[in-house]
Amino acid sequence: MFKPIKFNYLESGSITIFNRWGKQVFAGDLFVGWDGLTNGEEASTGVYYWECNYLDKDGGVHNQKGFVQLLR
Repeated sequence: MFKPIKFNYLESGSITIFNRWGKQVFAGDLFVGWDGLTNGEEASTGVYYWECNYLDKDGGVHNQKGFVQLLR
């Protein structure tokens, strides 16, 4: 499971994963994370771009982004 940030003091959050061509391959709950599947099938090995948006317990809205390499 890929979960890009620690969850201390967070109320809610979402994560979106994109392939190298910019196509969205996953969107879901930040607390659950991404299991490397796309439409129920294993995603290809490679580098993926991720973005997450979350709300902290003080009501602040945050955004983080980066890259993750999927290895099989």
